[in-house]
Amino acid sequence: MSAFKRQTHCFNGVVAVTRIAEMSLLKEYLFAGGTVFAEVLMVNLQASTKKNDP
Repeated sequence: MSAFKRQTHCFNGVVAVTRIAEMSLLKEYLFAGGTVFAEVLMVNLQASTKKNDP
């Protein structure tokens, strides 16, 4: 029983570390995605304003 509890505790620790790693990776991905999205948006805005100029 104690061995089972120890394994469960170890598993929970691994899951917690994995979740923390996933969250930090997710934040990095969101930040990178937001930066790229902003750059694309700016390029599209500049292109549309240039197009509209006579």
